[in-house]
Amino acid sequence: MPFSVSVVASRSGGLALKNLETVEGLIGRADADCIEQARTLLAHFRTSGSLASAIDEFLLDFVTLVFVVENKEEASVKSLRKLTQLKLERIKRLLAISPLLQDSPPG
Repeated sequence: MPFSVSVVASRSGGLALKNLETVEGLIGRADADCIEQARTLLAHFRTSGSLASAIDEFLLDFVTLVFVVENKEEASVKSLRKLTQLKLERIKRLLAISPLLQDSPPG
């Protein structure tokens, strides 16, 4: 079950909610133009080492998904799309608890 975006919105503001919803839409599109857009939308969430790591993992899986979609490897698309969505859910959960994170921002 997807994590409630409203929890993130209440802690991170309306812009965070809009950015996360846009990234979710990018997962559905999964084309080369989406990669930089997702990177830009998630960049300002890099407020801790945990979030930076989660974002990096998401982006790696998202780039892989885009590659598979663009190369018409239909057998792998569904599972890769699900994996990418799960990584985005992790980012949402970390954002919801971000005031509680104690690790320092990445250098």
